[in-house]
Amino acid sequence: MAALKRLNKELAELKSEPYSEFSAAPVGDNMYIWQATILGPKDSPYEEGCFSLRIQSIHPNSTAALMPLKCSEGTAHLMEQPLSLTFQSCRYPADYPMTAPKCQFTTRIYHPNINESGGICLDILKDQWSPAITTSKLLLSIIVLMTSPNPKDPLSVEAASLYESDREKYNQVAREWTRRYAA
Repeated sequence: MAALKRLNKELAELKSEPYSEFSAAPVGDNMYIWQATILGPKDSPYEEGCFSLRIQSIHPNSTAALMPLKCSEGTAHLMEQPLSLTFQSCRYPADYPMTAPKCQFTTRIYHPNINESGGICLDILKDQWSPAITTSKLLLSIIVLMTSPNPKDPLSVEAASLYESDREKYNQVAREWTRRYAA
């Protein structure tokens, strides 16, 4: 019940103060399944990409099908539009916001802190979680991670190694993956 109250509050805040970098909203009437779209951050190898995410609670009634959001010029009006890309899934635990959601990309992305299975290495999803972190703050943190990888704590050793040894080549590979999988 606390999770539902919190998710309703977060949705109201997203509707009243939309972000230009992303959008997020529940799928249909099911508050426990959300989807989000992140536009690739400027001045990053992901700049031309549109990354869709799925945010799902671990709740017995969370079985609704997803309707993807459509990437276009910005995200302010994306909440109402259909989607066509793959998703990152985040599962809210039953005691959210006391426990961090479990997140996983399904959109392929070349990044030191995201592995082939889409697992994300981000401190706030591990030992730095706080109940003050909202879905908006989580999505903003993922955007920051996209622009500032942490090669010292990699999930993709290959990407981390290339990031440290040849940044230009790393950016080239990341841009190619963005064009291929997130355009």
